[in-house]
Amino acid sequence: MTLKRRITAVLATIIVLITIGLATPSAASAAVTPHAASSSSVVQPAGKPTGCPAGFFCGWVGTNGNGSNCADIPYYFNAITWVSSACWGHIATAFNNSTACSGCDTIRLYYLPNYAGAWNDLGRGDYYLDMSKNKFEGVGLQGVGTPMKDNIRSSKWH
Repeated sequence: MTLKRRITAVLATIIVLITIGLATPSAASAAVTPHAASSSSVVQPAGKPTGCPAGFFCGWVGTNGNGSNCADIPYYFNAITWVSSACWGHIATAFNNSTACSGCDTIRLYYLPNYAGAWNDLGRGDYYLDMSKNKFEGVGLQGVGTPMKDNIRSSKWH
């Protein structure tokens, strides 16, 4: 068999496999949930957390909105540093329940105090249910790729 025929046979096989794979129910079930955060580090949202007042960012110490809801930040408050306590800086679930307004739709969560280091934006209505699977982003910044759970040190609305 010539090289050209081998390449053609391999490409035909790949096309068939892709076509079969796209038609399976597993491909359809892999679709992103509409309320999932739009960040590239989004993971498995199963349902929006409850108990977060309108106009607030909320954080829970447990995954999936379990445990204490103890990091409630209103849309008009920027936290230059998250104090080290049993809750602040130690959240596993996050939900941005802000209202529509200029400069307060998205909250940026930072790896370092003073709005520094790697970050992750959480848009209005978006949430993370297990922040150990969500990572900080940025290019060349301290904390890039670090799991967000227990690592938020400041936050700012924008």
